[in-house]
Amino acid sequence: MTITVKDALKIWPLTLGKVIAGENGLDRTIKSVSVLEIPKETKWFRGGELQISAFYTIANDEKSQMEVLRNLNNSNCSGLVLCYIGYWLKSIPNTFINLANELNFPIITVPGYLAYIDIITPIMDAVLNKESMKDKYTIEIFHTMTNMLLNNKNIDHIIYSLSKSLNTTVLFFDSTNECLTTGHKKISENFINEIKEYILDNIDNFISNDEYIRITSKLTGILILFVPVIINTGYYGTVVILNASTLNDLDMVTISESKYACGLAVIENIRLKELKTSAKIHYFTDLTQGNFNSESPAIKKATELNLDISKVALVLTIEVFEKYVLDKNLNYVDIQATVNEIYNIISEIAKEKNFINYIMIFENRILIFINCYKDCLETQNFAQNLGDSIIKSIQIRMNIPVSVGIGNCYNSILKIKDSYSESLLTIKIGNVLFNQPHCTLYHNIELFSLLFKNMDKQKISSTINNLFEPLKRYDLENNTALTLTLKTLIEYHFNTSKVSKKLFIHKNTVLQRKYKICELLEYNPEEYPYRQIFELAIILERLIC
Repeated sequence: MTITVKDALKIWPLTLGKVIAGENGLDRTIKSVSVLEIPKETKWFRGGELQISAFYTIANDEKSQMEVLRNLNNSNCSGLVLCYIGYWLKSIPNTFINLANELNFPIITVPGYLAYIDIITPIMDAVLNKESMKDKYTIEIFHTMTNMLLNNKNIDHIIYSLSKSLNTTVLFFDSTNECLTTGHKKISENFINEIKEYILDNIDNFISNDEYIRITSKLTGILILFVPVIINTGYYGTVVILNASTLNDLDMVTISESKYACGLAVIENIRLKELKTSAKIHYFTDLTQGNFNSESPAIKKATELNLDISKVALVLTIEVFEKYVLDKNLNYVDIQATVNEIYNIISEIAKEKNFINYIMIFENRILIFINCYKDCLETQNFAQNLGDSIIKSIQIRMNIPVSVGIGNCYNSILKIKDSYSESLLTIKIGNVLFNQPHCTLYHNIELFSLLFKNMDKQKISSTINNLFEPLKRYDLENNTALTLTLKTLIEYHFNTSKVSKKLFIHKNTVLQRKYKICELLEYNPEEYPYRQIFELAIILERLIC
């Protein structure tokens, strides 16, 4: 803590002094008092000195006096007290006074009978006393903030305490620029948004320089102090103080100690959230894996984690579309990074959906545990709409196709395992059925799932080979592509125009191949029931791959 030149003028014997120039600079702070023995030498200046001199060596050198004045100002000295006026320095040139006024550099003259020590002692006593007060106050504030942290007081408590101490409104914005607390004061949304813009504009300065920034609000006209919270080079948010023009030195001490308390509170909050998140992830993983033998321990664990799982009805699973992964040749790390981005977007979507119980990443998929809306039908409809909106959002924001599988709705949390398994199978079957990103309910493809679960894969494969055998044999002997043509015809519902475009052949060529296929099979695969048999065969072939 320091005193100003204005404060020093109230201390005897400077009360006898006269400010002859630089009156607009009286708010300059004094950190020490120094005797200017060699006026031209400035290398020992530290800034904040109130210099005392008689200009003995340059009493008759106006040019040197002007040079000394510039050097004192450039060295951030507080002011100059001229002593023994009339003994060596007979008069003070007008040019010197004019320059001091221009620089707002205080020049004080004192009566000739005052010695240097008469001025130095009382001023330094005042400076040291202020410093002692500052140290004592700093310790008090430190203990206050430490006690708040030890008593598990959160950001809201710290900011409220700071607001009371400063007698002004204080806000705290976290590292994501969200306003966590306003010190129990109501602040308009427009003003909050203005502050957010100021923080975004200065975020780089906050992180790199750890400097306080003062900005006048365009909306309210008040001076705002932005205090970045930096701990070990990590940025944890910004303390925002309104009406900052009234702050004094002790207030700045309070702010300095409080900002570190805020940082430590944020770090502790992050640690606790991570612990809770980790515990919740383990819990829902146990549910999806069926690691609970009965509902009782599952419910007990949920209560410990402050989770309401009584209404959890079904699991919705999101997965990056399989064909996209293969086409882009994405490795495990690429998929992981992509899934993390998708998770952040879905979390934003889910903020307003209070019937979403929990969202987690598991095995590079995103799982959403959905509460029962009213009944199972309405819950499934909600899940369907949510899945469709997720697919659209991810496509628009990331240009990445995703598939969504929705398990059946159940009334027991032990059935979450079944709902999750169903959601996975739904994605797998949906990818085969639709061959594009999709949102599918399990009960809509349940028939295919029954086939998939109970099929003899070896026997199915053999049956499919026999079905296509006449075409495969002909293709092998004649180097043709009738098997591929039939599969493409089935995929595009025997639309010859679409098939010709897909296979890059003329429409007439498609018709010729179709005729040959009918000849070899000895029936028309477009007619009932052969079309349905081939459609099912293609689906089953993809499922067992």
